[in-house]
Amino acid sequence: MNEAIEFIREFIDKEYEAFQACYRERDEEVFEEAQTAVDRMYASGLRTMVQRGMEPEEEWFANGENSLSTIKKRVLFQVKEYEHPEFGSLYGCYLSHPIGWVVTKNGGKTTKWDNSFSCIQYVAKLPNRTTGAMKFRIIAEYTWTSKKYLNGSKALEPFGPLKAITQLQPPEDQEDRIQYEEDSKLAAQLAAASGQAGTAETEQETAQETAPVGAAGESQEEAIKRVPVLQADNPDQAEFIRVFGPLEEKALWGGEDYEAVLKLLGGRFYTHGFFPDGTDPYQKGLPWKEIREAMEFLHEVVGILNEGGCTSLNSAGDRRYYPFLCWDEKMAYLPSFVTKIPNRMDSRSLSLMDRSCLFWGKGREAELKEYLDMKTIKAFKQAGKRMKERLKDRGEFAIVTAPYRGEYPVFLGGKFVPGLFAGVFTTRV
Repeated sequence: MNEAIEFIREFIDKEYEAFQACYRERDEEVFEEAQTAVDRMYASGLRTMVQRGMEPEEEWFANGENSLSTIKKRVLFQVKEYEHPEFGSLYGCYLSHPIGWVVTKNGGKTTKWDNSFSCIQYVAKLPNRTTGAMKFRIIAEYTWTSKKYLNGSKALEPFGPLKAITQLQPPEDQEDRIQYEEDSKLAAQLAAASGQAGTAETEQETAQETAPVGAAGESQEEAIKRVPVLQADNPDQAEFIRVFGPLEEKALWGGEDYEAVLKLLGGRFYTHGFFPDGTDPYQKGLPWKEIREAMEFLHEVVGILNEGGCTSLNSAGDRRYYPFLCWDEKMAYLPSFVTKIPNRMDSRSLSLMDRSCLFWGKGREAELKEYLDMKTIKAFKQAGKRMKERLKDRGEFAIVTAPYRGEYPVFLGGKFVPGLFAGVFTTRV
């Protein structure tokens, strides 16, 4: 494990050095040497993201410092070791993205980075073609937001047994933090099973662990619903579990504000979508093929929004966007659970048919350009275009109840197939 961690830390350093050379080094041979040093750490089929055109114009170097101001070394959060049937010891390294984005607000510019899971780079030892010596290489890269492997990645599944987890630093994103904390418990179980000491090492203090939502005082029936489901009843459900993992409740973020939003909605989020209270998230007969296709589509859309640094518009808060999928056989235009929310003051449904971009009305773009980076605006447009292409009967609806709460949910989406509402979910303050 330690040898793999040293390798991926060396990769992080060399990649950062290559970025520096990319924007500062005018000597093409010097840049290519730095670039090649990173490329050699990949197996055939993959290459570094550090690229530039041949013989860049002087403007490239004039803007180089601005470009470098948005780049920093990746963060290594944790490493998982598997006993792979082909590659032997296989290490999944959870990394952040090295490139941030610039936010323009009130005439000032601030660089932000998403210090959360961006990808998993899988590392294993491969034989040198000439000498036969075994050396570590990055053999596959899995993008966290899109849930897809990069082209050129080696086929890895099945991974084989999970042997150990070493944790180094928790991610900032609340959803990723929950995954990190779940993996922390699993790391302790693996260590106990192997008779070793725990492998978690701390490079900075972790936040206090949050108890599972609703864990206190829940009924036996509620507790049963919290047990992850791995056993499938049919091939379509099995394929969903293979792609997205066990069927279980998912907390989108932590804290009292999330509890308040769940109470307002009257339901909970699971791996396979949102289910109102009183419905069985594990009921038989769900359209698993369509649910998988819809969830893949939503992860693609949310991935575009996250990579663009998009957060909730028309809000004093900066809540991110999450996939929202709801199966409802009785659905006409909106999921029927909306009409059953008690004390509902407002449930606005705005047709989006006349919007050039689904995320804002006519005439808003000029205003948004004053405080949003162009990368963010382009991401909103790209995500909106994909939703226009795939969803029918599109609309936006917000839910506000009495007494008024400071944070309220907003949905943007439409019909994926009859009975299946798909879209993105956020909140506004």
